[in-house]
Amino acid sequence: MNRIECLEGVRFNYVEMQGKDVTETYVAWMNDPLITRYMESGGGETIGSVRKFVNGLFYNDDAYLFAIIDKENKQHLGNIKIYCSNFFHQRGEVGIMIGNRSYWGKGVATEAIKIITYFGFDVMKLKKISAGCHANNYGSIRAFQKSGYEIEGVLRKNNYFEGGRVDGVVLGVLPD
Repeated sequence: MNRIECLEGVRFNYVEMQGKDVTETYVAWMNDPLITRYMESGGGETIGSVRKFVNGLFYNDDAYLFAIIDKENKQHLGNIKIYCSNFFHQRGEVGIMIGNRSYWGKGVATEAIKIITYFGFDVMKLKKISAGCHANNYGSIRAFQKSGYEIEGVLRKNNYFEGGRVDGVVLGVLPD
């Protein structure tokens, strides 16, 4: 699949990332316990480890990682990724991280999810896109629902969270 340089949203641009784009700020996000609270990674990351992760996605023809860039001030706010999780069934998965906390609760995730979902259906030709999150990550669930995703299931005590277990929520959307 051809690589995509940039997708354009209403308030934000989405620029495909390569390892060379990884900054100290991005690495700091990955080491911030508040930002990575609901993520399956975080802590102990280095420029090298984050570049390796980003390059792994960039050189995978069925995965895309986009930096979310504020159109006004050109600031990198976070990332959104999409990848084909099952070729036979043409299913994809989305993950998002808003690293710049000053943008939390301002609709960044909702716009990004809508843009990447359209990209998944239109460019990647996926037939279904899913996302998963902790049941207590209300902001993420709300952003996906505002973007047309529906809760499809709850996985009981599926996720480790702050020393205990919490339910996982699976959300999905179809092209229609």
